[in-house]
Amino acid sequence: MRSMTSNAPAEWAELPPLRWGLVGAGGIARSLTLSLAAVPGDVVAVCARNPERTAAFAEAHGIPTPLTDLDEMLADDSIDIVYVATPHSVHEEPVVAALEAGKSVLCEKPLSHGLTSTLRCIDAARASSSTFMEAMWTRFLPAWRAAESWIEAGDIGEVRTLTASMGFPAPTDPTHRLMDPALAGGALLDIGVYVLALTQRILGGDPEDVQVLWEPTATGVDGQASIGMRWADGRMANLSLSLVSDMEGTAVVSGTEGAVAVPSFHRGEEVHLTRRREVIRTERFPHLVNGLEHQVAAITAAVADGAQEVAGMTWADSIEVAALSQRIRDRMGLRYPFDPPT
Repeated sequence: MRSMTSNAPAEWAELPPLRWGLVGAGGIARSLTLSLAAVPGDVVAVCARNPERTAAFAEAHGIPTPLTDLDEMLADDSIDIVYVATPHSVHEEPVVAALEAGKSVLCEKPLSHGLTSTLRCIDAARASSSTFMEAMWTRFLPAWRAAESWIEAGDIGEVRTLTASMGFPAPTDPTHRLMDPALAGGALLDIGVYVLALTQRILGGDPEDVQVLWEPTATGVDGQASIGMRWADGRMANLSLSLVSDMEGTAVVSGTEGAVAVPSFHRGEEVHLTRRREVIRTERFPHLVNGLEHQVAAITAAVADGAQEVAGMTWADSIEVAALSQRIRDRMGLRYPFDPPT
């Protein structure tokens, strides 16, 4: 087991050192591997389609077993948990296979490309005895835990409005995963899941009305979207997504007596409490590594406890977020080549 960073919470040192297998050898798999500097555990195998890229990834991160055969990795009884880090268009197959093989699974967000596929993943988890969670890492950040505690304490009064944006100029190469319809590209499934998970957490997943304005890219996926939601009691959310614009990325939860603001909310390293547009309190929570370490600690603890779900991101949460995403995509009329015929 690699040595842990010295600033990790003391209780993390008591967690069992899980042996991880990675499915996928891209940037997010690298981030997960690096986050284990703060949490007990080691990546012992990585599986991806391209043998040269997989071998290079393994060598760069000291992973002893590079593979291109998923069945071979899942047959390894020494692996405790699998992290699915493939494009979200192909999450379902490795998730279900890993659960059926008796592995615990952390699946990169979104859990899948649509509600029906998401439900199949959850059904596989229910049929297993393993721990399973969608990797909504923002949910576990200390900044958001602080923000939620202020909201629950009534520091902003009654919550009435949520606004959030996230966007960056994405590569325009039509074969890039963000632009390719065959890979379920577009803003909604890549970055929209962050704002939808936040909305579901704060306001709930059952808005009475959802309105969508959107603009497609040259490949037909959603390049920009503005989403408005209203709940039956009058609470509202205003969300903006873009693969064209460099957005500030602040999330603001506003109430009758104040507001909580989290700059760069999906990374969440600081949180502000405001009253009448004046900041009256600020707390900062620098990442120990890259922020993913908090979700890794949470699922490691769940595995150690024999829990199938993780309280910070339950299966019901994943279903509600997927249902919201599907509702928005249906409003857009956006379909992918692999979608079943209507």
